[in-house]
Amino acid sequence: DICKIKKKCYKKGGSCRMEYCGNNEKEIPKGCKGKGCICCAPIPKCKTKKKCYKKDGSCSMEYCGSNEIEIPKGCKGKGCICCAPIQPCKRKKKCTNQD
Repeated sequence: DICKIKKKCYKKGGSCRMEYCGNNEKEIPKGCKGKGCICCAPIPKCKTKKKCYKKDGSCSMEYCGSNEIEIPKGCKGKGCICCAPIQPCKRKKKCTNQD
């Protein structure tokens, strides 16, 4: 079988192969077509911006978990996203001033 690269692998600068990814690479799930083929892409350098840091977030290439929210433009680096814990709702003055 021949490995065929998919868009998600290509966009992350990866390549398809039938062997494990190296130490400085990350496997991109479903990034290649073909039996036994995997996509290996370089691990990007993510930099946490102030916006992300202030919300106790962290940057990675993973999707945010169910108890996290994505902070738009919270990270610097290709494919990096900021995930921060979901904050409980706070009552505003308008809400608590009930007659």
